[in-house]
Amino acid sequence: MTCPKCGFESPHGMRFCGKCGAPLTHPCPACGFHNPLDFAFCGMCGIRLPRESLEPFHGEGTPVGGNVDEGRLRPGGASMPLEGERRVVTVVVADITGSTDLMEHIGNEAWVEIMNRILLALEAEIYRYGGVVDQFRGDGLVAFFGADVAYEDDPERAVLAGLAMQEAIARFNADLAAGDHAGIRLRVGINTGEVIVASIGDARQHREDTAMGVAIALAARLESAAEPGTVLVSESTYRQCEPQFTWEKLGEITAKGFSQPMAVYRPLAARLDSESMVQLEIFGNAIPLVGRDEELDILKQHVELLKLGQGGVVFLTGEVGIGKQALISETRQYFLRQDALIANTRGMDEAVPESLQWIFGRCRSFSQSWPFSLWFDLIHNWLGVYSGQNPEEIYARLKERCFALWGERYHQFFPYLAELLRLPLEGEYLEKVRFLSAEALRIKIGETVQEWLESLTQQKPLVVVLSDLEFADPSSLQLARNVAGLASRRPLLFLMLYRSGAGQELESFVAALKGALPGITEEVFLEPLREADMHQLIFYLVGEHTLPEETRRLLVKNSEGNPSYIVEILRSLLEKKILIRDAESGEWRLSRPVKAQDLQGNLNRLVQARIDRLDLNERQVIQMASVIGNVFWSNVLQWMVGEQFLVKEPLQALTKAQLIERRGRHPELGAEYSFRTDLIHDVVYESLLKHQREAMHLRVASILEEFVQTEGGIEHQALIAYHYRQAGETQKELFYVTWAAEKAREVYAVEEAFHHYNRALELLDQLEQKTSDADRLEALLSQRFEVLNGRLALRYLTGDFDHATADARALLEIADRLHEQPIWKIDALLNQPAVLQADTWDVVQEALEMVEQALMLSRQIEDRYREMFALMAKSRLMFLVNNLEAFNVTQEALALARELGDPTTQLSLLIELSNAYGMENPELSRKYLDEALTLRDKISDKRILLDLLSALGELQEREGNYYRLLTDFIGKRLEICREIGDRLSEGFVLMYHAQVEGLYLGDYQAALERVTQALKLTEKVSGSLFPMLRIAQLQGCLGMFDEGFEVLRRAEPLCRQSILKIGEAGRLLVSMILYNQRGRFEDHQAVLELAEEVKQLADEQRVSRQYKMAACCEASEAHIRLGLALDDEAKRNAHLRKALDESTTALEIYRTYGFVQIIECSSEEVLFRHGQALSANGYEEEAGVFFSQAREELLRKYDFIPPDSPYRRTFLENIQVHRRIMQKGR
Repeated sequence: MTCPKCGFESPHGMRFCGKCGAPLTHPCPACGFHNPLDFAFCGMCGIRLPRESLEPFHGEGTPVGGNVDEGRLRPGGASMPLEGERRVVTVVVADITGSTDLMEHIGNEAWVEIMNRILLALEAEIYRYGGVVDQFRGDGLVAFFGADVAYEDDPERAVLAGLAMQEAIARFNADLAAGDHAGIRLRVGINTGEVIVASIGDARQHREDTAMGVAIALAARLESAAEPGTVLVSESTYRQCEPQFTWEKLGEITAKGFSQPMAVYRPLAARLDSESMVQLEIFGNAIPLVGRDEELDILKQHVELLKLGQGGVVFLTGEVGIGKQALISETRQYFLRQDALIANTRGMDEAVPESLQWIFGRCRSFSQSWPFSLWFDLIHNWLGVYSGQNPEEIYARLKERCFALWGERYHQFFPYLAELLRLPLEGEYLEKVRFLSAEALRIKIGETVQEWLESLTQQKPLVVVLSDLEFADPSSLQLARNVAGLASRRPLLFLMLYRSGAGQELESFVAALKGALPGITEEVFLEPLREADMHQLIFYLVGEHTLPEETRRLLVKNSEGNPSYIVEILRSLLEKKILIRDAESGEWRLSRPVKAQDLQGNLNRLVQARIDRLDLNERQVIQMASVIGNVFWSNVLQWMVGEQFLVKEPLQALTKAQLIERRGRHPELGAEYSFRTDLIHDVVYESLLKHQREAMHLRVASILEEFVQTEGGIEHQALIAYHYRQAGETQKELFYVTWAAEKAREVYAVEEAFHHYNRALELLDQLEQKTSDADRLEALLSQRFEVLNGRLALRYLTGDFDHATADARALLEIADRLHEQPIWKIDALLNQPAVLQADTWDVVQEALEMVEQALMLSRQIEDRYREMFALMAKSRLMFLVNNLEAFNVTQEALALARELGDPTTQLSLLIELSNAYGMENPELSRKYLDEALTLRDKISDKRILLDLLSALGELQEREGNYYRLLTDFIGKRLEICREIGDRLSEGFVLMYHAQVEGLYLGDYQAALERVTQALKLTEKVSGSLFPMLRIAQLQGCLGMFDEGFEVLRRAEPLCRQSILKIGEAGRLLVSMILYNQRGRFEDHQAVLELAEEVKQLADEQRVSRQYKMAACCEASEAHIRLGLALDDEAKRNAHLRKALDESTTALEIYRTYGFVQIIECSSEEVLFRHGQALSANGYEEEAGVFFSQAREELLRKYDFIPPDSPYRRTFLENIQVHRRIMQKGR
């Protein structure tokens, strides 16, 4: 290596010239890596290096490369990066008054000598009390307490130094008086606040360490306002050392440069002597459980019920450090002791097996964007492995535990748990997951976790402890919500722990579980401990008589009921060797009386004091670790430190100091650690300056970025985006946050996806404002289109149609600006609300125009995929308006899908064709459905699976297997809707659930509650008409006729708007059903009028003839009722003959189809109505045949319902027509 100063060739690896001592490398201020002198940026972490390294000198000062900006070599040139940290310090500013008069009396030379003596005396007092003089200025000085090393009593020591300086001046004045000279006076201002401790200046000119900040300016203002010979203290300093001094309160003053008046105080004298700080030790006592008898009893009760087979969910919440984990630990220990007592009673000598299973999972702040991170931790704890353990060992352990749990069935579940744990799969296990999309895998994982928990409960009652839920990712919460229902039917107890004020998302989660699981949920809030309990805690830790009563009272008062404060204060007393434990007796004692200042200060200062006692390497490591996050890894730290030193020893020291703890090991990132508390992390992180944080965040991002590229760790994308954001790298953050959004949307992690998309749009706004380059703006516009398009899909998914309209409109505007690329226009047109949510004739016509434009553009640019999607949209819209050309368009799209090898689109189109033929041509409908089923294994899109399940469910409906329709098809669809967050589809599936549960199976009350919920989810779309019709129909079954007719009245406008005439036909039929049920004479007359309207719709082929069949059934019933109510025989007979005509028509239609598939009628009802009409006309023998057929049909459907199902009773007893059939059919 050539020396830039003397030219001497030093061996490689040297940092200084062996001849002249000049530096050969330049250390990076962020990561410490030694760079060549001509590097502009650090080769290890990428931060811009200080200016002195940019132009290495050669020979006698000529820069290599020739031209140099002179300003960079002069004071006042370009600014250099600030090196330092943010700290809370106590600032002392002192200034001498009267020195000018003294100079006039004694002359310059003598005056300089005297002032030097005075300043040396003042400096001595500063250092005597542990402060540091930062600078001498004019006739005074500036000093800091806590700038280099923080102590809990920094404010007190600063005030003591201020009073001591006044005493020094008084002694000096006594000497001056002896010499017949005028005296001098000293003003002192003291303030505690945040400063930046930094190294400033250019090393080639002048560089020094100092502190800067508002806190120093305020101390200077206090010094100016102080009376000569006094000390003036700010309120922030006063509050932290008030008990140690006697004070004079001076009220408020107004200081120049500060808008608000401030309270000031004058210390008069110290109340107690100061004590010097000593070397720290570690206070290791854990927090015992005190004052929690009531909460402990609640948990015991839940566990006792669990042992009897009843599960539950307990929410345990409270402030940080309040004792949630201690309560869980004590509960478990109680039952362990109980098991031991039982074993002892039975004379068992061997180890006692637990009667319960306990598994623990914890959320972490860094993993909030990682899907299923909570369950990852939970399963690791079940296996008894840690995250960084050899994957082969974890794989083997998982396989072993799965086989023990499931036996030969384990292979059905093992690969999905392995995927959750991110373990490599091979062979048959790999084949099970390799073709699954992320979304399909997410669902499989959810199902497997549920099966896992359920299987565990079959071994022993199970307690699942989920901690720190305030940091849970939405996917983990959603899975917890899905599996929590197991507690209602299995011996499974969830204990869910989170801190108070955890946020809206967690509150919604808790509220949802309480609503879904009434009777088995309970919330336990840990209030601050009472004073008596806090005294008991102190007695437990150090004995009853160790601390004086007054000390205990002050300690308890300051703790505010939080046991962690007590432990931290006792820790500080131990570290100062005020609290000592006798080695032989184990008893605690005090080495000196505890002073009030020993108990002052907050936890932040206590933590900072512990951190300041670390050596340089340890401190550098913990600062870097705080940038990585609350959880961090050794290899990432080593990559950040570079070759300066190995991080192993500093990490061991930090662990021993109880600042961090080891959690496990990651195969690539190394040993995993976490800060013991969030407070420790925050204190360390906040000590770093902004530019230091940015440099370190940039380095962390680049390290993790490399890991993602090599290992494909999807869960790291959001974390990398976070670090790039903190580093101020907008473009990089945009790339990763968009990637994270897309992946989150693929697995239906809706909340995360929305968050990331919104952030991406914010970044695009920033980037667009900063550029004027046309090409760059066009690229940003295309990115904005993709982000908005992704967010629009989420809007549709969650039913947020108001915002969806705005996003869709924005897509069109962007597409118009990108007019030279038609693909944007095509995509924008096909994603308009009119195209995707058309529900009126006018909207359909508008949508068809858009689709035709998209189709034309896609054909112009020969984009076959977009042409296929345009054809799909066109066929769907044409089916809505009964345009038979839709069949040809669908076939054209299907041919394209086959040509392009797109099984997803093929399946979607086949389902559409199957639905289009429907019950009017069941043979063709089934043909297309069978073809769709051949593609099922190639599809993982859950939204298409919803459609497939719907089509398959219709077969069960035609068969009359309502129980299977409800459980295997509608129930599964409901699960999928909730898993993927499709709120609108969830609403309609809830409606189907209600109509099967209520109108087919007879559980009216439960169905009415469910369909009312469905209406809330669908109320923003015209399709809400159908939940309204089901509500009215169910209300009629319950005799709530007024309410039912009111719902029908509100539904009428929606019928007029809808292009689907089945809505109008349905409203008319439900009205007829309610009229017949209410049974007034005029009601039956109204039925006959409405029946004609339904028949006309069917005859015009605007609805299925099955609606006419149902109308004829109701008309037949009305004619019979009218006939029986009339005295006139001719009129009576006329009505009865018409009743038979109507029932005959209904029967003919039924026989044409061979099944009934509308909710307003049933096959057994058609047979019964005809038998009833025959009987009314005197054909009793024929009537008996149809009554028997109706009964046989009814019992055929009844046999599908399992014997242990409550629906068997409601099916026969609650449905009125079924009761009548059973009576007549005997």
